[in-house]
Amino acid sequence: MFDIGFTELTLLAVIGLLVLGPERLPAVARVVGGYLRKARRTWATVRAEIEAELSAEEIRRSVGKPLEELEALRESARQRIDLGGARAAPDPPQKDPAADAPAPPDPPESDDGDTDGDGAGTPK
Repeated sequence: MFDIGFTELTLLAVIGLLVLGPERLPAVARVVGGYLRKARRTWATVRAEIEAELSAEEIRRSVGKPLEELEALRESARQRIDLGGARAAPDPPQKDPAADAPAPPDPPESDDGDTDGDGAGTPK
């Protein structure tokens, strides 16, 4: 962590013993050790939370891309279905108002032998 060797620790212990005395040094060492444990535990918790968030974000990203592709496929299929439904079942034809009007009566047929319709009465 801090790259402190055995000689540095020995030097710190000797300085602590001279400054604090033999009576107070064990109590101070316990308090400092407690703070170091709390700091390590907090650091481990923060690191675990950060790693969990990063892995969750990575999972969201890896799942998000296929979801976007699936959404695009669904939308294109919906458009094809809408277009296909329009072709398969066209709108009903509009009613022609002239179709509702009564048809004119047929002209009466005559027995004069007129087959060409010129009214002369002579067959062709």
